[in-house]
Amino acid sequence: MVMPEFKAMVDEAKKEIQEISCADLKRMQERGEDFTLVDQVTTDKQRKLVLYCGGGSRSALAAVSLKKMGFKNVISLAGGYRGWKENP
Repeated sequence: MVMPEFKAMVDEAKKEIQEISCADLKRMQERGEDFTLVDQVTTDKQRKLVLYCGGGSRSALAAVSLKKMGFKNVISLAGGYRGWKENP
């Protein structure tokens, strides 16, 4: 069961971040784009970071937090790992 407070936080976070689809991520990989797929650590605040989690909610919260910390190129994978698995 999703807590209303959690859903509200996720909805608010998603207003402040960029999300991409699983197909977008696949195209980025196929083009050989230079990015870091997080869960990894970097101190380079200009590096492209693609965040993911199980369903896309925690990664949205992480993305907005990283933006507030000064990271400039943060992206959350819409649908998370489940969406990525379902849309190869």
